[in-house]
Amino acid sequence: MPRRVFRKPAEVCHDLRLTPLGQLDVHEQVALARSARLLSFEAGERLWARGELGTFACILDGAFDIVRFGVTVDTVGYGQVLGHSALWGEPHASDVRARVTEKGRAPVVAVWRVDAPAVSQLFGSSKLLRIFLRDALHLVHHLNDLQILYRRKRPAIAHVAVHLRRLSQCHAFRNEVEIGQRELGRLAGYDPRTVRVAMATLQRMGCVAVKRRSIYEVDEAALSRLIGRALHDGPGVSSEPASAAASEGASGPVGGGP
Repeated sequence: MPRRVFRKPAEVCHDLRLTPLGQLDVHEQVALARSARLLSFEAGERLWARGELGTFACILDGAFDIVRFGVTVDTVGYGQVLGHSALWGEPHASDVRARVTEKGRAPVVAVWRVDAPAVSQLFGSSKLLRIFLRDALHLVHHLNDLQILYRRKRPAIAHVAVHLRRLSQCHAFRNEVEIGQRELGRLAGYDPRTVRVAMATLQRMGCVAVKRRSIYEVDEAALSRLIGRALHDGPGVSSEPASAAASEGASGPVGGGP
């Protein structure tokens, strides 16, 4: 069962300032902080199930997996908002499950019931809807890129790079990703060895750097350049990363881990 977390409204406001909700006016942030219910989760516990109604959330700590029909389709972390469909009265399309990260902190979310009149008015503001639309467009571009890579049979390194860029975009600080190679493999659809090889190549290319176990510093611009070459089939895209990865095949783990 999720556990209630008690923080002062000022502390919640401070947390919200590093999320998309931080773009709201100060008085709007205070109103959200006062109406939020903070919950803490153990690994595997559900924030909500597919088909449930009426709940919107913002991640204040840790990470959550988006699961559809038993398959993890996305992982979102600190600063991300969840449950957009609740804003227009539709049920949630996916299960959302907590994932305790390598840092060992249990995920914490701020949760709102959007059927409350004051909350509904805040979430219906044009400013907030523009914020959500921009985030939705990022997700659409991410899925489109994956579809192109799949159809053009690009190597695993390109798929892993796309997922790392998405994870970076889903983090408030935009340059740090916390995920084990086993979890990254489940997200990208590859076995751990293939992910390990791809990550070794990405490190050598300067796209990622290991900060500590399962925590990577990501160069989003470098990842985007690599992804762009893969999408447009530029010179060396299909062969260079693949051959480089093959040469690293027996090198063992490179900083990450399940």
